[in-house]
Amino acid sequence: MTNWHVDEEPARSTVRTATSEIDEIAEFAPTMTTRFETAATACDHLEIGSAIDDLLQQVADPLLQSVAGSGSNICSSTSELINAIVNADLTMAADAEADIYTIPEAPAAGPQAEG
Repeated sequence: MTNWHVDEEPARSTVRTATSEIDEIAEFAPTMTTRFETAATACDHLEIGSAIDDLLQQVADPLLQSVAGSGSNICSSTSELINAIVNADLTMAADAEADIYTIPEAPAAGPQAEG
């Protein structure tokens, strides 16, 4: 995207692909939680099981949620940006077309125009 131009469909396609992949990350959360809980339960050692559960609760789950939230925000903002650029292009194009049919007044010429 440069100089108020965007290749709209490839840009939107990229955002759709990224959004889909971020949705997959968010869908991974329950599986990740189950695996952590299974590992914590399977430990014969209470402290190790507790540490695994703490890792899930304090690090892994918040990190995964943060990644998914940030990614969604970036995709949403990028989509808004594409809309703004496209709409600005359309507005500028309409203004330029209207200006084609506007006949400006010629500036005064000759000795009477000078001071």
